[in-house]
Parts: sequence; structure tokens; C-alpha cells
Amino acid sequence: MKQSAFRPALLLLPVCAHLLFLLCLPPTLRAGELPEAAATVVALRGEVQAVSGAGESRSLTVKSPVHKEDTIRTGKAGRLQLLFTDNTIYSLGPDSEMKIAEYRWQAEEGKGALKTRVKEGVFRVMGGAITKGSPQNFTTETPAATIGIRGSMYAGTVTSTSLSVLFQGGKGIEVTNGFGTVAITRPGHGTRVQLNSAPEPPRRFSEQEVAAFGREVTGDDGDSGGEAEQETTGEEEETGTEESAPQDDQTGAGEDGAATEPPADTAADEQTGTAAVTDLAAVTEAVPVVAPVIDIPPPNEFAPAIDTTAPVVIPADGIVSYTGSMAGTATKSDGATAAINEAVWLEINWHNGRVLGRILGRDGEPPVFFIGRMSGSQIVDIIIMGDNIAGTATATDPHTLTFVSGAGSGSLSGAGLELLSMTAAGASYAIAPADQPLHDTWSLRGSATMDPPDGADEVSPRGVSTWKGFVAGVAEDTAAPDSNRRLFLNSSAADFAFTVDKDNGTLNGTLSAKDVNGSIAGLLNVGLGGALPSAFVLSDNLAAELGCAAGDCVNTSPAGPGGLKKYGNYLLSARPEDNIDSDYVTWGYWEVAYQDPASGAQYHSHVPGSRWIAGEPTPAAEVNGLVSANFIGHYSGMALASKIDPAAAQQLSDLRGTFNIDVDFGNINVASAVQGTIDLGEIVLAVNSGPAGNASVNGFSNTVNGVTGPTGVMTNSSFNGAFYGPNASAIGGNFHAKFSSGRSYTGIYGGNR
Repeated sequence: MKQSAFRPALLLLPVCAHLLFLLCLPPTLRAGELPEAAATVVALRGEVQAVSGAGESRSLTVKSPVHKEDTIRTGKAGRLQLLFTDNTIYSLGPDSEMKIAEYRWQAEEGKGALKTRVKEGVFRVMGGAITKGSPQNFTTETPAATIGIRGSMYAGTVTSTSLSVLFQGGKGIEVTNGFGTVAITRPGHGTRVQLNSAPEPPRRFSEQEVAAFGREVTGDDGDSGGEAEQETTGEEEETGTEESAPQDDQTGAGEDGAATEPPADTAADEQTGTAAVTDLAAVTEAVPVVAPVIDIPPPNEFAPAIDTTAPVVIPADGIVSYTGSMAGTATKSDGATAAINEAVWLEINWHNGRVLGRILGRDGEPPVFFIGRMSGSQIVDIIIMGDNIAGTATATDPHTLTFVSGAGSGSLSGAGLELLSMTAAGASYAIAPADQPLHDTWSLRGSATMDPPDGADEVSPRGVSTWKGFVAGVAEDTAAPDSNRRLFLNSSAADFAFTVDKDNGTLNGTLSAKDVNGSIAGLLNVGLGGALPSAFVLSDNLAAELGCAAGDCVNTSPAGPGGLKKYGNYLLSARPEDNIDSDYVTWGYWEVAYQDPASGAQYHSHVPGSRWIAGEPTPAAEVNGLVSANFIGHYSGMALASKIDPAAAQQLSDLRGTFNIDVDFGNINVASAVQGTIDLGEIVLAVNSGPAGNASVNGFSNTVNGVTGPTGVMTNSSFNGAFYGPNASAIGGNFHAKFSSGRSYTGIYGGNR
């Protein structure tokens, strides 16, 4: 993020004190110079003063420098965010006082120190480089206790006789005074300390207590107001959400008399599904893990860190995109941490206010994406979901397929809204086990800049339309992924249909498909969007959560119906740059996770083996026009398939190919009116609409009628498609072919004429 350069303003000193001031300067400073800035004000609201070590007071504004020995005081409606040169972020709420008692940072050595003294008020700290290179030198002192950091984020409320502190993420913190020490390593947990008393044993803070820290620092009360609110220490709230634990766990001491944390419970707020703070060590198969709420640090805390005098105008139309990066930390229950540093890209539709972004990861990795909506210049209601492969595939750390679930917020700043900042937090859950236990918790911060405008996207799409299409899905028994696979396909486009509301930016529909691999398993009316989160930005950028409200969308009759698991169900379009070069069909990925009602096996239809293709079907009247004109259409485009090969230990691999198909509309109901090839490189499938002329104005279907390649005898196959766009400008569909060798190919195809 680019910021304007600035220079610190010199303090104006009374003439009578000038000589004394010069005599008191440290030997490293020359007359007329100030100490090097320790931090810069990057966000500010209300009245905030800084008092130097020499007693000189000055008002702070955005981009003001702050120095060692400065004491910062916020007014009744004042709030402040500081960025230190080691990238530590320090935020103060109203009626707060904090002194920078010590600060040094040697970037070339990666070492330094930051000691602050908070006399009163509310603060939030996100540790920077010092907490990595010299964590022992990073402390926050209060009248009741001192907080030490281990590369973490925490918030506190301070009075002259008490401290209430909440650990929000990272490796952990220690709270200590002359009467005892507690270590806190679980996000969402904290402690209280009274003057001249030992810190209380750590406990999970209630949702109300967590929210109070955010309100006090940011002034965000869930409305548009930003005035200071009554100070909340959390001492009035006792919600009783913490499960009772043995007395030894509540009061027991660790090494050196430090109190240890009680086991985390599994209380949850099912309405949010955001970040979890449950201890994995306490999880058993009999106790399902659910996700309590933790604080989501707002972006830029409360104001954009940018200077501009030009009025900001919120667009009413058009599409804009941003590219940047996100970084953070994932923490497992055993305390092990992993750094996160990924590219991020998102688009905003200003007409319907929808936001859809992607944490891009690396080629071949499953997608992680987020949806949200605009409220002025703020991105709100961000929901993050998608797959992640955790672990390094070693004997001690095997791959674990997890589902990412989280929440966040974002902010646009600048006269042209050209800068974006975003924060998010959440958890990852193992997809395979029945109870989908917590794998890790994570937090992220990111920034991005606006991409060059695209003239084609100056006007957002409008209207409501119905899309229909085809799916091809590979679902695996997670306990035996190389056997007992389900290969889901639908033969009619009506089985995969959803409404696209471009004005509201939402999707609403269902997905149905059957296993063509020989079992009687099927998916029946899996919900797509509707009451579940969804987003439509453009025809090549859309997403929705999949669900099963009635619990009866997985059918393995005669065992009866079943439902989907909580985590692992979504539909997402492919990256726009990877999509079909067509205005009429779009493809992407989908996943569902469920327990087979008949066998009890845990199944997961996953990326990249599960794909979809859809668009707005051509009206029958327009196809009839081509029929009347005896028109012949030549179609070509791409084909994507998943191969299962017994010669490679039943491993699943992906193939990318092409297709060429001719459609004789003048003889649409005649044998083989649709015919062509799907070329996957190692194999070429010959396809047509069959000797019975299984084609109409609504689409076509048949078995695969020929093959070129080393495959053996074909034992099972399917070929389906439909027409899309004005005058059947495009076609799309799915296919499957299985051979006596056991090898099979399942995929989708789509393109233009």
C-alpha cells in the first residue's frame, strides 16, 4: 500500500527553556533535531494528545510521528492507532493513557525492545518483528500486572486497580505480577487481575465480553455511530458458558508456580460458524466440536490511514477489482504455528453490493474464497470458506484435508477508494471424521490496491435469470479413498438449476446427481444458496454454500436418506482467467461432505475432481429458429476430466483437453444429429446423440459410442449436453466412460460455436 511521504514537525519550545533543553539532549542528537520516530499515527478519531518526555504537549493527527518517552492521551471520544517501525500495531480507545517507556529496533539484527505503560483505558496490541526476534523485551505494564508477549495479539482494559486482558491469537501471552503468573495460549481466553492480587486462572471470555473490547477500541457498536461508549471491563458479565472443570485444573500451578489454563469447553454459537478456540487435546469422537465466537479485529481499526481532501464518492454501478496479499498465523492445539502468506484477489459489484474474493494459494491447491457485501466504503459480513491441505505428508505429520471457516471485515480508503485493508480470523476443521474436529485456528491481515479499470465492466449486469447445467463429481470414502468411489453425474440440465438474481447478487437453487459407478447412491435436491450465503458479481465470478436443510439430500436407498456434514459444502466458479472463453457458460468446482446412510462411511466429493458447468439455456423458440433454417453449428472449446487408473494404484489425476462437436439443427430429432469428439490427449471419445436421435431443442444425451486409445472394452458411459446463449451460441455438458481395465474418465466440456 503506497502512502505519501511525510516529515515530522519540530516542536516549538519556549525561548526560556531552549538552553536547558539543548543541555538535556542525548549525545546522539544534535541541536534542532528530534529523536527518530518510534511510530506513526495511521488512524485517529477525536482529540488525542502526546506529551513528550520534556513535558511538551501536542495534538496528534494522521501521519504524526510519535517518539520514545511520549505519553499518549485520548479524549472522551478519542481513538488512535499507531504503527511502530517494527510493524507492531498499537490501538487505544477513549479516555486512555499510554507511555512509550522504551523503544528500540535494529532491523538489520532483527532485535529490539518495546515497553509500554498503560495507566488507564482500553488498548489492543498486534505484535510486530520485535515479538519474533526479542519477545522477552516486549511488555505492556499496567498498575495491576505486566503482560508479556510471544508473537501474539491481545487487548486489555485498565483501571487504577485492575486489568482485564483477552488473548486474541498467536503463540500466547503471560500476565504476571508479584503474586503470580498465568500463561494464556488459547484465542478467546483471558484473565482478570486486581491490584495486589494474583491473576485469576485463564478462562474463555463470553461473546459479550469479547465484543466489548472491540467496541471500546474501535467505537463500533454495530451502528453507524462512532461516539465513545461507556467503559466495559467485562467484570459485570458472568454468562456461565464455561463448563465446570476439576478444581485442580482451575487452580493448579505449572512450572514456577504459574497457573495453567482449564480445559476449553465446546460451547458454541451455531449462528456464526466463525473462528473456534476449542482445545484439540480435549476432543474425542463422542464430543462434537463447534465454534464459539472470537473477536475479529476491524480493518484500520476505525479510520483510513490516508491523507485526502477530495470527497469520497461511493459508486452506484460497475465492477472493480483489487489485488494484494494477506499474512498471518495458524496455530494448532499443540502450540505449533505456521506462517500464512498468500496472494488475494477480489471483485466488487457496486450495483448489488456483493464482494467475492479468493485467497489464491498455489497451483493445484484447493480454493479458499470469501464473500461479503458493501456498506458504504466498508466490506461487512465477510464469510470465508474453502479447502486447505494441512501438514507436510511425513510419517509424523501426514496430510490432513481441512475445511476453512472464518469471518472478517474490510475497508476501502482514498479519494478513489483505491486502497483496501482487511482482517479475518477463523478455524480449520478436519473434513473426514464424523465430528469434524478442530485442526487449527488462524488470523490474517491483508491489503490490496485497485486494479486498472476495465471499460467493459463500467455497468453491472442486471435482471434475474435461471441457469441450468451439468455436474461431474468424484466422491471418495475418506477411509479408503482409492476404492468405493462415487462418480456423480446428472443427465438432465434441469437437475442442476438455480436462480441468478443479479440485482441482489444472490443465487438460489438445487443440485441433484446419481452415482454412475454402479452404486445406488445419489444426491437429491442439495440446496444451493437461498438461505445460505451466496454471491454473484459477474457471470464468471460467483459462489454459494451448499446445504441440506431437511437432512434428506443424500440417498442410498433402501437405507434411507441422510444429510450433509457441517463443513465441506460449497460451489465456486473457476478463477476468471481459467474460465471458458464464453459469455454464455461458466464452469467451476463443488464439494459436499456426508456420511453414507447405508454404510456409515465418510464421503467427500472434492476439488479438483468435482466440477460443474452452467449458463442461461437458449429459449426453445430460438433453437426452433435454427431448426427452421436447417442450420449446422460447429462447436469447440475445452474439456476437463478426472481419470481413475488401476495401473497407478487407483490414483486420481486430472486431464485437460478439447472438444469439437457439430449440431445439425435441421435434423435435430434424427439419429446422430449431434456428433463429434472429446479429446483428452491420451484418449479420444467419440460422442453423438444416438441412433434414436436423443436430441431436442432442450439438449441431447447418449452413451459414448467410440474410443481411440489404450483403454480396453468400454463397460459404462454417458454423454449429456444443452444449448446456451442467444441462438444456441454455446453448448456445455458432462461425460463419463469406464473400461474393462478399470480405468475411467469423468468430466465436463463447454465452448462456443
